[in-house]
Amino acid sequence: MPTWDECHPLWMLIPRECSKLRQNLNSAPVTEEISQRIATFWDISDKYRFDLLGYEIAWIADQLAFAAGLASLHRPHMKQTSGSPYNRPVMSDSLFWFYIDAGLRNASSCWERVGIFLDLAFGLGLRSDCSFPKSLKNLEKNDLVKKSIHFQNLTRFRDGRFQELEARKGVGARHEATHVISPRLRHWAAEVIEPLMDGKPSLTTGRDPDYWIRFLVEHHGLYLNGAQDAIALVASR
Repeated sequence: MPTWDECHPLWMLIPRECSKLRQNLNSAPVTEEISQRIATFWDISDKYRFDLLGYEIAWIADQLAFAAGLASLHRPHMKQTSGSPYNRPVMSDSLFWFYIDAGLRNASSCWERVGIFLDLAFGLGLRSDCSFPKSLKNLEKNDLVKKSIHFQNLTRFRDGRFQELEARKGVGARHEATHVISPRLRHWAAEVIEPLMDGKPSLTTGRDPDYWIRFLVEHHGLYLNGAQDAIALVASR
């Protein structure tokens, strides 16, 4: 029977490759004051955060894969494949878009975990203010890190396809879906409203249901590669 690390390229990778980092992290116990309530992620020791991230960075990759897989299972059973209001949706319509929305949130959260891991590993001090782009921006000040192929891969993704997820406030698939317009509403509007609005900007380009499945599958692969780059960068510091 295969082991966890053989089943998944991230499972056990952080504890195995970054064990020296863990040995040097602060392991101070949670204070009695904090222990009397529910501690936040930022209250616990550095070593405890390392252990949690070692698990979470692999776990959330699986959640993204599950979202894409479950959406694809419901895709053949959708009735409202066009946005016509006269084509009443069935349960698979609702579940398909539910999993697409969940997948977009996971695709973004994946990279936030990587940003937090880099903040912890390199002592950037960003803590609760950190994000994937902020962590990379701070690491750009380190000349040795900048020369690493793993860092260059991460910055290439940040400046490229990461923008599909988080371009700026209200733009990018995850931020748009969470705060502005969901993929389901985008699809419905393109099918129902836009035919009556000649010459207006279109929401239709590349936004059919199958597009979103491909999007999640592609970003799952991008995350697996990026997380391994981040782990290799930390392991070589």
